[in-house]
Amino acid sequence: MAHRDPIEIHILQRDRALLGTVHGLADLFAVADRIAQEHSGAASAMLRVVHVYGGGAGGAPAVIIVPPRMTIALGMEADPAAAAWLRARHAAGATIASICGGAFLLAEAGLLEGRTITTHWACADALRAATRQSMSMPTGWQSMMATSSPRGA
Repeated sequence: MAHRDPIEIHILQRDRALLGTVHGLADLFAVADRIAQEHSGAASAMLRVVHVYGGGAGGAPAVIIVPPRMTIALGMEADPAAAAWLRARHAAGATIASICGGAFLLAEAGLLEGRTITTHWACADALRAATRQSMSMPTGWQSMMATSSPRGA
């Protein structure tokens, strides 16, 4: 099998991030990478998970995941540096995803405009109130993922 660079996944870790989510994601991707290597016969990693802090880091990740913060129950906390970094990475082609209340940062970054999104049910009303963007949230039980792909996928 020809050598292929691993898919780079950044997990954005900010102050008061829910560390169980951060570390759980890293664990899940480690297991997924091992299974992918076994099934493909690859001799090296197929996924590379990078923990980035604050407003992010350089590099060209394929995917960036924004975990929730412990303070989400208090509403959206502005994080202009992280929002600007997400906008720049999105414009460069990265797919941006959030888990639960991490969708607030995607809203701050302006990445939810015109999209159908979902978030944790406890955050749905606050997210609607916190953003003026045109987006749609299905009613009923909300799942835990909001994604924004520059390709509109």
